[in-house]
Amino acid sequence: MATKTKVLRVSMYLKRKPGLTEEQFNHYWPQVHGPLVSPLVEKYGILKYTQYHTSSTVQQAMMSAWPELKALDITPYDRVAEFIVKDIHRIKKSRDDPFFIEKVRPDEEKFSDVKGVAWAIGWEEVYVRCGKIVSESEARQDAP
Repeated sequence: MATKTKVLRVSMYLKRKPGLTEEQFNHYWPQVHGPLVSPLVEKYGILKYTQYHTSSTVQQAMMSAWPELKALDITPYDRVAEFIVKDIHRIKKSRDDPFFIEKVRPDEEKFSDVKGVAWAIGWEEVYVRCGKIVSESEARQDAP
């Protein structure tokens, strides 16, 4: 059995700006952009903002641990930003905010290939939580 949460996960797949090294990207995104975005995320009641860092070092370590992955394609995206929201309107409001338009959006162009972004949206179903299989009563409790 799996839980079905009442929230949406918006995933933004990012590529670093051409000419930017992996090290420069790894510094700028969490150290500069993350703190810039965080107050806006909080202001509009977005439940969670997460940055997934998928460096070449981590990819190589994973392929060593799971050799069959070497035969598969690695996603062409450098990183993933995820937002957990109660509804789509919160994302819209945050993107319409003058702070987003004047500060956040221009900052994205400093480190990201803004034309190379892909996205996905959906809800989450949890089968294992805290290392334990989700019970039937937990699953019904979270169902929409």
